[in-house]
Amino acid sequence: MTMRVPTLWLFHAGVVAALQQFAMVVLAVLGFALLSRYDLTGPMLVDRADHVDVSPLLSWACLLLAMNVALTSRRVMARTAARIRHISHGMNPAAPNAVTRELLVRVWLAAIAMAVLTLVAPPHIAVAAADLLGWPVIAAVGWPALMSIGVAGFGAVGFAARQAL
Repeated sequence: MTMRVPTLWLFHAGVVAALQQFAMVVLAVLGFALLSRYDLTGPMLVDRADHVDVSPLLSWACLLLAMNVALTSRRVMARTAARIRHISHGMNPAAPNAVTRELLVRVWLAAIAMAVLTLVAPPHIAVAAADLLGWPVIAAVGWPALMSIGVAGFGAVGFAARQAL
């Protein structure tokens, strides 16, 4: 028996968390830029010999905000958990939690990988592309911001899958 459901139906909590994280990152970057302008947090950007890096404090702030967004319990997470449970039970009635466990492992691996990537420098190709466009700051700030959005999205789906078990 094959069930066809929209993917966003199963990842609703992740999409909501990713959108919330986007707003949080925008506010964090603006706040950090304002505070660093008055030397309250140190420099937001650090010039290296070949590229511009973002302050580790901003990367950690993005990651902690993402974890907070992913951990926040809300109705949308309960609804997503119910949907995951329903689909899992429909796909494999003999082992109803097998699909949920598989989803849980995969989204947790994705969230952990993105958390690690949030704290490392952007790839050289992104830095080169940003330099070519004349905006080296985009790669420096955009990399931890994008990775933290992924952490929030995959983490929220992971928590919803955990609730579904």
